[in-house]
Parts: sequence; structure tokens; C-alpha cells
Amino acid sequence: MREPANVSPTGDTEVDTRVSAVADELGLAIIRPFTSGMFGAVLVATADGQEQVLKTAADPALERVWAMGAAMAARLHEEGYPNPRITGVGATRTAAWSLQERMAGEVPQRLTAGQAAQLVTLAGRHNTDSGQRRPWRDDAIRAARRWLAETSIDAASAAVLVPAIGASTW
Repeated sequence: MREPANVSPTGDTEVDTRVSAVADELGLAIIRPFTSGMFGAVLVATADGQEQVLKTAADPALERVWAMGAAMAARLHEEGYPNPRITGVGATRTAAWSLQERMAGEVPQRLTAGQAAQLVTLAGRHNTDSGQRRPWRDDAIRAARRWLAETSIDAASAAVLVPAIGASTW
């Protein structure tokens, strides 16, 4: 394996090593990292030059969960939801990975009330589209509270979001 690429926004050598190893194993060339994200997302080129997004996680056991997510994403896409097509999901000895088509756009700097409503609706579809039952609403509230606690956010923005995640209904 060649020297790991600097792909993590925070300079995390563990992420850099994992992403580089997965890219090498899949025969992908790393073009550049994305500036934000949770799964070591990088823009890569396939052997035929097609640009895709590679995401990795340090737990190879997540392959099954990510495969289910990819199947659910495919169903959503078929129904017109504007999500990327997942072109592959797998695992190496040390990581789970997914490849997806690259879509135009950017990560919004601020979540709007309309976007939040779309995310809540999408989370509600998980019970149907995943084929499994899970307390998605409770998971979403916990994740939102954790995100608010870890994120530098101005008081006015927090005042809009806090009631939504603390309310008994959405």
C-alpha cells in the first residue's frame, strides 16, 4: 500500500489510513476529500475515470447495515427521492465501505425549518422502506440533541431547534 492520502478534514491518520487502504483494495484513485461528513467521504475515480463518492467506517460488521441502507435508498430513489444511487457496498478486513454516484450540490451551512421537516419525513419512512421496525423518532431526537451539544450554534438558531427536539410530537 502506498502512503495514506490526507483525506480527513481533521487530519485523523486512522481515517486517512482506512480510506486509502479501501481505495487501494477497490482500485480507486482518490481525487480529494470532502470538507465535511461523517464517514471519511472522498471523491474517487474508478478505473474507467468515473467520479464517485467513497465512504468508509472502521467497523466491517456495518456492511450488512449499509447494504440494507443501500437497498432502502434505491427504493426511495425509484420513488423520486433525490438521493444518490449506491453503486456498491462491501467490507474489507478493517472497514465497511460504500460507493455512490456523485450528485451536484453542497452541504447547507444552516438547516432550515423546511429541510428539518423533510428530514423528519424521511426518517419516518424508514419504518416502511427499511423493512425493519426501529424507534427512528427517538433515535433522531437523541442524535439531534447530541449534535446541538457538540456544535457551535448561535442562540437564535438553537432557540428554533431546541423546542422541536424536546417536544413530544414533531
